[in-house]
Amino acid sequence: MKIAYIYGHADTRGGVERFVLETATRAMKLGHEINLFCNSLPYERTYPEMLNIPHEIKRARRNFLGYFKAYFGFKGIKKIIESAIKWRPDIIFLQSGYGLAHHIQRKTSIHVIPYIHGTFQPYKRSFVRDIYRNVLGIEELYARAGSISFKTSPLILCNSYHTKWVILNFEPTAKTRVVYPGIDHEKFKPIWKDENYLYYHSRYQETKNQLQAVRACGSKYDLILSGFVAKEFSRQFQYYLQIQKEALKFGHKVFSNINDEQLVHLLQNCSVFLFPSINEDFGMAPIEAMACGKPVIGHNSGGTIETVGKAGILCSDAVKDWEESISYLMENEDIRKNYGKEAYEFSRQFTWENTVRQILQSFEEVLNK
Repeated sequence: MKIAYIYGHADTRGGVERFVLETATRAMKLGHEINLFCNSLPYERTYPEMLNIPHEIKRARRNFLGYFKAYFGFKGIKKIIESAIKWRPDIIFLQSGYGLAHHIQRKTSIHVIPYIHGTFQPYKRSFVRDIYRNVLGIEELYARAGSISFKTSPLILCNSYHTKWVILNFEPTAKTRVVYPGIDHEKFKPIWKDENYLYYHSRYQETKNQLQAVRACGSKYDLILSGFVAKEFSRQFQYYLQIQKEALKFGHKVFSNINDEQLVHLLQNCSVFLFPSINEDFGMAPIEAMACGKPVIGHNSGGTIETVGKAGILCSDAVKDWEESISYLMENEDIRKNYGKEAYEFSRQFTWENTVRQILQSFEEVLNK
């Protein structure tokens, strides 16, 4: 099969980039022809191995003075889709720009399958943002485009049942299927060490809720935070500085933009992994922690309920709830070890081989209809 991956800006080391890297690489090894179409792919910010995937970059403006990101994002995705159509793939595999699926199917006979990583919640609202989006009718346009695309897509792959439920609530007639992301168990594996600290790794932004982890640990337990931050994105960087300042009050360590080797080391040696991210659609980080044999405490929302809720502890928004759960595990070594063993066994069902197999089977089903 010829498969065109569509993803706007592959410029972080996040879950979507990990998904593209792992699934595209494995599909190529199975003999499929892959091409990644994107607006940016900077070596210094994404996973370096991403550049080993055949790719075509069509540069596009991301915003105007920090505004109109949705408008320019739409234009950028459309630009790379036009390039992908010229490549004449069997499948266009959308990682973003889901509302353009109908546009592609109307112009060509190419089958379009979205993989839904997120459920369209705005990162941050503002007065200016709401004004221009209402004046331009962007919200209505996106809702209409999304609804038509989900109605007409032959199949929509979702990263969790939480994501699937959001899609079906938005468009009840959509044909959906859950295909969980995987874990590289050769890389993320237990060494059964415990150096008496808590750990949280995630991109620095408000919904990831790093402040909850900092305040719950307080000065009683050592905490290490790490994650991606792009300094040129001032809002994200300002949040990172806020976290850094708050963490230093308690003597916690804060790292940014670590590599995979550092991530694995911190996971393998921590006592407990924290995941206070709010309404996470899937959450790869807690599964990676589980694969390292670590107990996980997560926020009782979104896709975290499907993962951490099966082998860890879920907490509400209340800091006291987190404090009690942390103390329960940190003060009881045997219980902590048992949770870690159960977490490891649970993680073994998540493999990239299973993910790729299900994706390719889905593609074949669509092509053979």
